[in-house]
Amino acid sequence: MKCENCGAELREGSVYCMVCGKPVQIVPDYNAFDDYLDNLVGEDKSSSIEKNPYNSKNTIKQAQQPVKRPVKDHKEDSKVKTEVVKKKKQQKKMIIISVIVIIIALIILTATITANIKKQHDNSVDYQIKMAKESLKNGDTDDAVSYYDKALSLDSDNTDVRFSLAEIYMDQKDIDAAKILYQEIISIDPDNVEAYKALISTYEDEKDYDAIVALSNESDSSDVKKLFDPYIVDEPQFSPAAGKYEEVTDVRIKADSDVKIYYTLDNSDPKENGKIYSNPIHLDCERTYKVKAVAVDSRGIYSDIVSKEYKIEFKEPDAPVVDPDGGTFGAQSYITMTAEDNCKIYYTWDGSDPDESSSEYTEPVEIPVGNNVLSVIAIDQTTGKCSDIYRNRYEFYAN
Repeated sequence: MKCENCGAELREGSVYCMVCGKPVQIVPDYNAFDDYLDNLVGEDKSSSIEKNPYNSKNTIKQAQQPVKRPVKDHKEDSKVKTEVVKKKKQQKKMIIISVIVIIIALIILTATITANIKKQHDNSVDYQIKMAKESLKNGDTDDAVSYYDKALSLDSDNTDVRFSLAEIYMDQKDIDAAKILYQEIISIDPDNVEAYKALISTYEDEKDYDAIVALSNESDSSDVKKLFDPYIVDEPQFSPAAGKYEEVTDVRIKADSDVKIYYTLDNSDPKENGKIYSNPIHLDCERTYKVKAVAVDSRGIYSDIVSKEYKIEFKEPDAPVVDPDGGTFGAQSYITMTAEDNCKIYYTWDGSDPDESSSEYTEPVEIPVGNNVLSVIAIDQTTGKCSDIYRNRYEFYAN
């Protein structure tokens, strides 16, 4: 660095030129933070200027006076004092900077800890449940629902949270939302008795008995099945059993005394097309009957539909028994004929096939004179079935 007055080289730390005696004009680099720290340290710059023997006023005054070369001892003493003051200032600045750094570090640490705690809470099912319960105590159901929803997002299979939510919705008369939650509980835990009880109760209030019956098929648990006993209508019972019959058959249907029975014979739905059952069903035609029946109680709860198949294929009656069984006769004789019950007997003497238009047997028949062929048939009056034809030759010649 050179003196601005004479251009001589200045020694480092010199406060005046050793050649011309002019004060050295030093303008330090400006630092706003240093000013801030100086203010914190409490140094009064104005007082420093006044105490500085080399301020502008002194410099002007000194310039007007004859140049005096300073004493060497004075210079060294001033330099030492300056260094001491400078060190003290630096120490104070370092202390202040350290305090500021510590404060900033504490703020960052506190924010980090708070963020971690919040993150833990956000990912804690127990915390969400705790906050939901506190919200309910304070009467804030909306917040409680939000906390429970958050808990479910963290644990989607939590049935306890669903029960708590459903209870809130029931209190708010949002029955559909509550039913959905109970159904979700059952899908997660098919044997959850409490969920079934809650659903049955809501369906009962709505008189939706079809839903109750459908719900009864969701679980095989005996404890769950017991819940539906009051809502189950026993299915009708048939007698005789389904199968093939060779005669006219009467089918009887039984059920509890406090129910009605509806039935069809053409395999259609008895709930929609059924006739009310009151007397035995008379199956008197050769065909296959597909009988369906259902019982329904006074609440409109239906039993399971029962389907039975009856095939009616009538048996032909046996051929009549004729006595005597043909032959040659020398004296007047009579013929008797017998057949199964419900059968009528018809006959001819000319060898033709008998039918209902032929002579009907009602009493013993006299054998006519000559060589005759007797043809006899039995016809079941219930089924219309005909027996095989009995034929035989009878000869009678009077003396």
